[in-house]
Amino acid sequence: MSQADFSESQSVDLHMCRWKWCSDTFLSKNELVHHVLDHHVQNSVPCSRREYALSRKIEEGEGQSFSFPHAENTGSKTLGNVVGKLISL
Repeated sequence: MSQADFSESQSVDLHMCRWKWCSDTFLSKNELVHHVLDHHVQNSVPCSRREYALSRKIEEGEGQSFSFPHAENTGSKTLGNVVGKLISL
């Protein structure tokens, strides 16, 4: 048996997890399915379709940027003012 024949007969199909930032590999589809269910699906946080679409846009960098007013412009405690104050420190 030649080296080429040996490597072809010994080839193994690996199943890679393609969940975000996961690079685990498995020898069987069954192991992969159990991994995905136990480590990814069970630990995920439920969200609405609207929230999912928004998070995808944020991750992909789509949409408009947020702009916050400067903290010294107003005396009100809005999120923009608080963030502006923290940034200026």
